[in-house]
Amino acid sequence: MYRGDRRIGSITNPFAKVKHFSSSNINTSPDPNRITWDDLMTDEYFNAVKEEYTSSKHQPFHEQPLGFNPNEPIVWIDIETSGLDINKDKILEISCVITDSNLNLISEHESMVINYPEEFINKNFSEWCKKQHMLSGLTDDVRTSTLTIKDAEINLVKFLNRFTRKLQTNLAGNSIHFDKQFLQKEMPLVDSIFPHRLIDVSSFGELCKRWNPQLYAQRPAKVKLHRSRADIYESIREMMFYRKYIFSNLLRK
Repeated sequence: MYRGDRRIGSITNPFAKVKHFSSSNINTSPDPNRITWDDLMTDEYFNAVKEEYTSSKHQPFHEQPLGFNPNEPIVWIDIETSGLDINKDKILEISCVITDSNLNLISEHESMVINYPEEFINKNFSEWCKKQHMLSGLTDDVRTSTLTIKDAEINLVKFLNRFTRKLQTNLAGNSIHFDKQFLQKEMPLVDSIFPHRLIDVSSFGELCKRWNPQLYAQRPAKVKLHRSRADIYESIREMMFYRKYIFSNLLRK
């Protein structure tokens, strides 16, 4: 196998060569058969890996995850919490919106606020949360709510079961790994619906900021109310922006 006039080598076992690859030998090894960073970035190398992996001694190669459906709905969830510490803080509010794969609204569940006693509010809210949740009205809603976390979980599972397939429908949002951590702890039935693959709008933003700062500067402004329903729609609006200006050419093909 050749790239230009430099030998890459016949990759009969690309995995054996990959294990020798490290940042310390990028473009510095005198061995012409040693894989370099440039080698890893070629189509030839990836095709060789795929060819090896599709041989009879390996399991079948799948272009997409098993059961993948490009028209699968997307579940958008946002939570408000008493703080950032997964070990001691709690979900105060949760909202959920379902869109199709093109970000068109399918359905939404009303926001659910969880009741906690005054003692919890005074002792467990972080200083930022005390100020922000008071301004947004969430603290008062926590005081007057009659919902428990279990009530909210059961309501949300019933709603999600109408639109999702277990482990097939992706969870989306801004920094959605944060929300998923709290779901794992406090709403395991909800969390169990979703696969490990997440659609994190924040990742698109971080890459756009690095690779196209002019476009990033034009992204939709955020009000930052820090109420779950409003934050979800800001996330969807931001994803619509990236879809239009980053993926539009691909979508037209």
